Order: sequence, then C-alpha cells, then structure tokens
Amino acid sequence: MRTNWHQTFDYHKFEEIFRGRHFEETPVNPGNDISKFDPMNTFARLLLPAALLVFAWSCDQPRTRKIEKASVSTELSLPAAARPTTDYTVSRRGKIMHAKPLPEVFTPAWVDTLEFPVIDDRLALALQHQLRVLEEAGPEVFRIGGRELRKEEMAQVIGYLLERKGMAPLDAELFLEAMQSWGKDRRGHVRMTGYYAPVLQVSHTRTERFRYPIYSYPDGWEGPLPTRARIDGEGALEGKAEVVAWAEDPVDVYYLQLQGSGYATFVDTGEKFVLTFDGTNGHPYRSIEAWLMKRKDLRIGNLSISGIKRFLKQHPEIRDSVLFANPSYVFFRLRKGVIKGAGNVPLMEGISVAADPDYFPLGSVLLAWMPQYDRKGRLAGHSFRLLLPQDTGGAIRGPGHLDIFSGVGKTGERQAGMRHHYGRVWVLLPKSQGQLAFQPVSLP
Repeated sequence: MRTNWHQTFDYHKFEEIFRGRHFEETPVNPGNDISKFDPMNTFARLLLPAALLVFAWSCDQPRTRKIEKASVSTELSLPAAARPTTDYTVSRRGKIMHAKPLPEVFTPAWVDTLEFPVIDDRLALALQHQLRVLEEAGPEVFRIGGRELRKEEMAQVIGYLLERKGMAPLDAELFLEAMQSWGKDRRGHVRMTGYYAPVLQVSHTRTERFRYPIYSYPDGWEGPLPTRARIDGEGALEGKAEVVAWAEDPVDVYYLQLQGSGYATFVDTGEKFVLTFDGTNGHPYRSIEAWLMKRKDLRIGNLSISGIKRFLKQHPEIRDSVLFANPSYVFFRLRKGVIKGAGNVPLMEGISVAADPDYFPLGSVLLAWMPQYDRKGRLAGHSFRLLLPQDTGGAIRGPGHLDIFSGVGKTGERQAGMRHHYGRVWVLLPKSQGQLAFQPVSLP
C-alpha cells in the first residue's frame, strides 16, 4: 500500500510496537532502577531515533518511473494489475479481473503511475483542433471531481502537451493531475466502442435502383414526429420533408443514421457532399443488436456491423422488422467539406471521441488505457493513448462509455466493428498547486 504523504507519524504508537508490552507493564523500583545499565534497553533507546530518521528519509524520496514494480492503491490510481510490469489478468472483454471499486465518479490518480504516448505531428494537430473546440464549444466552467476550472486553465493541459511535441511527456506529474472515471461498473472499466463515416452512392432523383429516401428535418411538422416504422414503413413524411438524396439500401441508411454523418457520392452528377446531422425524431434509441440477441429463433453469430449487414442480406424478409425495432430516426442536410463532430473540427481516426459532455466535456483531454487489436480483430492487449472529446452521441451516456472515431468507408466500418471492449480513462487537469514552468496557451 502506498504511504499517503498527508499521513502523520504516531511516535508513541511506534514506540509501543517497537519496545513491546514488557517495557510498558513491568513496574520499576525507583531504588533499584537498572534500566540505564541494561544493554538491551540501551540498544532499544538508541535504535528508535535511528528508525525514525530512516522513516522520515524514505517519505522525502521522490517517486520515480524507474521502479519496475510498485504496490499502488487502486483507489488512487491505475491498479497495479494494469501496469505492464506486474502480474494481472484481463478478461476477454478487456476488464481487469478483481479490480477494486473506486469511491467517486472521478477519483484522483497518481500521474507518475500512468504512461503517456509520443506527441507526434498528427496528435499535435488534433491538440491544436482541441483548442478551437475548447473555445467554441467547451463549457465556461469545467467541473471534474470536485474541481472547477475555467477554459483558460484547461488550455494549460493542451499547452503542456504541445510543448512536448516529438517526445513522450516524462514530467507530467509536475504539471498535470489526473482524475480516473469509475466507468460503467464503478471499478474503472469504460466501454469503448467505435463509429465511422460511411460512404454512400446516392442519386438526386428516385430510380428503381435508388428508391430509399434520406430526409432532412421536417421544419413544418407540428406535434411529435413519427417513429422509424411509420416513416420508412408507412411513408409518414412523404411530401412533408425534403429528400436530400435517394439511396439503394435501407440498411446503409440505417447505419448512416447510427453514425450521425457520412459522405454522399451522387452517381447522376458526380458531386460529392457531406451528409451532416440535421436533428432527430425525438424517439429513444433502441439497439437492434439487443433485439436480435433476444430472438431465440434467429441464429446470428456475428453482431458486428458487417455481420448484421450480411445476415439481413441473407434474410431480407425480416429486414424491416429488425430495423423498425429502433424507433429513433436521424435527419441530414448536405454540405461541402469534411466530416466534423459537435466540436466543429475535423474528426481524426483513433483520437476524436464522442462522449457524454456532462462527464467528459468538449475541449477536455483524456488519457486512456485503450484496447488494441490484432489483424483478425481480436483483443491483443491495451496501450495508453490520448483521446479528445470532439463529438457527442444520443446513445453515448454516462462516465462509462466512449465512442471512438474509427475512420471512413469500409476501413472505418471494419475498425469500428471490432471495438466493443473495455479500457480505463483519466481526465487530465492542470496542477492545482505550485507555479507552472510554461506559459498558459492563448485561446484562438
């Protein structure tokens, strides 16, 4: 157990343990006191101050990364089981077995027990984007684990990381603090899924091939908007909402809605646009994966995006029933440019994440112990990565779920499909005490 620096030393308790009950309970005859001539008694009295000096010296020693194995309190930091140099067991879902509960939604962690990745050019660019997110979309006051910080203070975290471009930060404990999320199970496990930007071939006009509408938000609609089953199954929005494009596969439209944005290539004109989020029908999201799992009469072994697409192609007779199990519906509009999230900056694969802003605010910086995969999509371990909340999602709620942007098109779909494991997450904050050795970064 790591000794806490705020603990005080009880001299009398130590003396009682060291000397034993014999010295406390044996009566002394004042006329025959020989304690000063007792060699063992004299040895004990000389050794006690020496032991105190050793204890005080050990408390003053700086903590260092050179320690290969350390006993770390799971209530204050990454469990020892999660460090590469210690013994631990990880389940197939990526959870650390027998991890202890964390006491708060965000619990202070020892920064020197964490590892930081190299700040390469790509990550530095994403951090520059995050300064814009912080200024334009971040809250005025960040409330994390009992601390309240202004935007300018949060910018210090980004500034520190940018100053270490080209290297892995090795002095982070001098400038940063870390607050660990208690995750989905209050034991620090955060579910990490993936989303991507699909690329659809579409048409400006309805044809036999392209006959499934992609709607914009129906501005003139009064009252509650209809469900997915009524919109796609009964044509509830025909003539009442603009069709921005016609697609050839309703399953592709469904996954476009699930991702929240994508790219459209018009086969009749050659134009390319971004299909960007334009609102929802207000109905709750329901997982079709969960619906399929409950159906004992359906045997589907692969519940990834590609697996469900294959299954529905093989069983077109139940396609609508599966899709209509989710009443939520997303609308789109067309624009030029690249895919952006709620933070209005380009999303970057493996760095940008969608998160619940009540826990991981737009503009904050996260350090994650993140699942890694082999070429076959199997969990191969974990590594530390910096993640940047630059997006939000209707199904991403609470401190136990992050959705990681995984790329564009088929490659992005494959990367997103394999992500359904657990990791651990810390929000990085500026040091609350002491003078920082760098100047705060000016917000753009």
